Amino acid sequence: MAWANRWTFGPPLLVLPLSQILKRALSVHVVEAVRVSNDPRFLTSVIPAGNIVATANEASRFMQLLVNGGELDGVRVFETRTIKRAIAEQTYFELDLTMGAPIRYSMGFILGARIASPYGLATPRAFGHLGFTHVFVYPDPTRDLAVALMTSGKPVLTPALARTLLIMQTIAAKMPRDGAGPLRR
Repeated sequence: MAWANRWTFGPPLLVLPLSQILKRALSVHVVEAVRVSNDPRFLTSVIPAGNIVATANEASRFMQLLVNGGELDGVRVFETRTIKRAIAEQTYFELDLTMGAPIRYSMGFILGARIASPYGLATPRAFGHLGFTHVFVYPDPTRDLAVALMTSGKPVLTPALARTLLIMQTIAAKMPRDGAGPLRR
């Protein structure tokens, strides 16, 4: 395998304790997780909280549907109350031992925060999820914004992660906080 392909399609070699942290989070060694997640059967299966096969446009439109209170392009998919229940805080900024950071969670989403948030500073109303391949999908109702940042490969914990988080911070800093969508209240 060429060096460039190693970074594009496989993980870098990880040392202790990172290798053990990722193994605990993924339930398998990171090399095995990369192999399985590149398998066509994995990519074409429905695995809740385990995979997403979509374009960035499709993922961001789904997030926009959530910001809009369950409606997109004049079609109601969810009741607004369903989304409000799904994003109601369930953990209160507790230390997530898998991620190694304090995280707020709802019943299916990682919630933003004022300071420690994967979606940038001052994003307490943002909610979404992230993936093994530096996939970030989230809406921020206060900015009337839906984001889908999707990368390829399995970089895990490399300098690329810091750059990806900086992108989220830049979005939060540059976008005005005046969204008027149904979930803003």
